[in-house]
Amino acid sequence: MKKLLGLPFIFLVFVSCVTINLNSQKDVLNFTDIVDKTIDGVVKVKVKVKGFDYMTGEEKIFEGWGSGFIYDLEKRLIITNRHVVEGVLSVTVEQHGKNNNLKTKILYISEKSDVAIIQTELPLLGSIQLKMGSNNDVKIGEDIIAIGSPLTEMLKFSVTKGIVSGFRMFNPGYVKEHVDVYFQTDASINGGNSGGPMINQEGVVIGINSNGYGAFGSIGLNLALSVDTIKRNIRLFELSLKEKKENKEEEKEDIIEEEFEKNDID
Repeated sequence: MKKLLGLPFIFLVFVSCVTINLNSQKDVLNFTDIVDKTIDGVVKVKVKVKGFDYMTGEEKIFEGWGSGFIYDLEKRLIITNRHVVEGVLSVTVEQHGKNNNLKTKILYISEKSDVAIIQTELPLLGSIQLKMGSNNDVKIGEDIIAIGSPLTEMLKFSVTKGIVSGFRMFNPGYVKEHVDVYFQTDASINGGNSGGPMINQEGVVIGINSNGYGAFGSIGLNLALSVDTIKRNIRLFELSLKEKKENKEEEKEDIIEEEFEKNDID
């Protein structure tokens, strides 16, 4: 737990968030339309971690969960928070309405931001991918809804609503002096919200729930990492894949060159 401005601060490992723009001139949807349009793009991210059991005095495997959203259905790619999956023993994903457990691997963990990208081994049949917006689309005072899995198994894929309360610059704590843009919201967010999408009334993602205040539940003061930070990290992930591919090609070329040199010598 961290403290900021004298308030208790917690990471939200458990639900997802969705935002709504009531004053925009663009096409807007009502709350039920937004849920219908987006909930199948939200997932529950289940993890297993090794920890210390203070009751028995021994190490034990614990289960936890966060949330995420699908941003590339064909490639089975999911966005979540770094603090949801970093250092875990295993990750599985549950789709909305499926009650399943898809084996999942971690492909990318941001060095500076609270962002991670994971991929399921099998196709996400019946799910959808969510469209991402821009920080420029976000307005203080616009309505938002949250979809995700707070606190317990029986509350998974719950829906709550609120507004964008402000824009904040915040250091997630991974690199000194690094700050990201976060959106403050009063939507009811509890443990389990981390990694879930914040979606506006046009049905596009504008952020992911990351942090909250209040040691014993939501007090209407929570933070969602901005969508531009998410998109920047997706680009970094794509560049890292390209570099790995190029390095492999260079290694193959070196091996082939060495083989030709040996043959020439012989």
